This record gives sequence, C-alpha cells and structure tokens, in this order.
Amino acid sequence: MDNYKYFEDLRNNEPDTSFDIAFKDRKSHFLIFSPHAGGIEQGTSEICLQIAGNTFSHYLFNGYGNNCKILHITSTNFDEPILLGLLTEHQYAISIHGMTNDLKIEVDADIYLGGLNITLIGITTKVLRETQFETTNNIEKPKSRLSGKDPGNVTNKCLSGAGMQVEISEDLRSKFFKGDFKKKTGRKEVTETFKRFCDAIGQSITIYEKGAYN
Repeated sequence: MDNYKYFEDLRNNEPDTSFDIAFKDRKSHFLIFSPHAGGIEQGTSEICLQIAGNTFSHYLFNGYGNNCKILHITSTNFDEPILLGLLTEHQYAISIHGMTNDLKIEVDADIYLGGLNITLIGITTKVLRETQFETTNNIEKPKSRLSGKDPGNVTNKCLSGAGMQVEISEDLRSKFFKGDFKKKTGRKEVTETFKRFCDAIGQSITIYEKGAYN
C-alpha cells in the first residue's frame, strides 16, 4: 500500500531533500524512464541511464534516504507533471522497474514485460531470451498484477498510447553491480551482465524502430 496516492500529496508532505527529478529531452522517438528510481527501486536509475545513453530521452524520479520507499507511487497514479509533459512529446515509452523476489516467484522469471505495446514486448522477449535472460510477459502471463495493461498506467501515456513496462527481479539486479546493489556506493561499478541486459533492450528498440519507420 503506497503512502502517497498522487505526486501532489508527496510534494506537500516530504522535504525537497528526499527526492529529485532528473531528465533530458533528446527529441527521440523513445522516452526511457523510471518513476521509482534512486533508492526506491535500487538499480533502476543506472539501468535507465545506460539504456538511454546519448540517444534517447530519459527521466528519473530519484528517492533518497533510508526510508525513501515511502516515495513509491503506483504507476497508474504517478502524475508528476514533468514526466507527463515529456510523455506527450514522445511516441513510445519504456519504464524501468524493480520487482521483489516474491514477484519473481509469482511470474516465474527474472524479467516481466508489461504494457500495451505488444509488438515491442514480443521483440524484447525474444532478444532477452536469446541473450540468456529468463523472461516472460503479459502475453504469456496476462493475469499478473504487473501486466501494465491499464491505459492509465504512466507507461502507456506516451503519444502512441502503448508503452512497455520492464520489471527486473532483485536477484537479477544484484548481478548487475559489483557491490551491494541496495546501497548507492555498491552500484558504482557495473558488471558485464548489466551491460548485456541494457544492450539487449537497446537492440530491441532498434529492431522495433526499423519496423515502425522503414
């Protein structure tokens, strides 16, 4: 259960030092973002920035402090104005999330792909599996609470009305960093597994864009 239902509730009750917003609008077709970045769902900031690189627009809502998980606002209610504005300028969106190991057991995979962009979900599932990542999605497991099929999910508020939500288990995120991924200092150095994952998402976007724009 979230402590805050909407962003305005959070802003009115939390100090400015507990969070910040980082973004770069590169006028790309894709926006890569994490609404639960920083210490809220650890590792998602680094993953988001690596995928975006110098090519795609990005957005991070970063939480700070030992109790920053109270800053989590569920994706169907996440209404921070800067992100909503960016989404209206981008045709497609990919949101990066961290799921618990309990949810990993529930979906029986380290990665669960949700959202309404079924074509991109299919492409990404194939590429991730070819890259040796345990992956499932809302096509194969449509009843998951992570399905992201609600049009009100912030992932789907891009211009096309169909984004992709990427949920990554704690187990897998722990393999992305050389230190303890739950600590900021532990995420300073990334592993080859991290790079392989982010490259796979980038490859999936390239395949999708070739089909969409050629």
